[in-house]
Amino acid sequence: MNAFRRLRDEDSGLSMAELVVTMLIATVLLSLVANMFVATTQSTRQANMTREAATTAGNIANQVSTAIRFASRNPVAGGVPDPAVVQATASSVTLITVLDSGSASLAPIMVRYSVVNGQWVEERWSATTRDGFTTFPANPRVSRPLGGLAVTQASPTAQPFVYLDDSGAEVAPASNLTATQRNTISRIRITVAIQSQANAPVTFIQNTVDMPNLSYAAGIR
Repeated sequence: MNAFRRLRDEDSGLSMAELVVTMLIATVLLSLVANMFVATTQSTRQANMTREAATTAGNIANQVSTAIRFASRNPVAGGVPDPAVVQATASSVTLITVLDSGSASLAPIMVRYSVVNGQWVEERWSATTRDGFTTFPANPRVSRPLGGLAVTQASPTAQPFVYLDDSGAEVAPASNLTATQRNTISRIRITVAIQSQANAPVTFIQNTVDMPNLSYAAGIR
């Protein structure tokens, strides 16, 4: 009889207090695991957004830098060559460059890089050459966004374009430089500030690009 009672007592299971303690411990452990999962997910998402923004910013900076580096004055019949920089503002630059990254041959093109409605945009004009002189139509042949969300207000240094002369001094506030001012430009400082999406980390890339071809255009500077 005592043996039967002992077996019944051993099979009686957990008491209410033990069950409550067990549930509390399980809840704490599940909360810790959930918090670790959320933190890891957010960290991975932030890292992916930063990597995406850095890749996009690097591609844009390389493309714009290449076009600036190979900029060249445009000879005109019976006159002084046109400035390599056709139009210059703080958020947009239009220039004539002898390198078309989409072609195996060197050919003059006119290209504009600008920040429009929160995006970097590239526009290209095809050249028409006659008697050794090149002209461009009024409208671009192609226009395409370069990706990412452009940030211009995150920092005072986020202005996309700053124009510098031979001495390194800024060529006036870049509201819209005159032809005389554009002729003095010998380097351009570009700042690319990109987010992969709204509220994502901002990636900044800044580069000052010389324009060595200007020394050789028609033998003048």
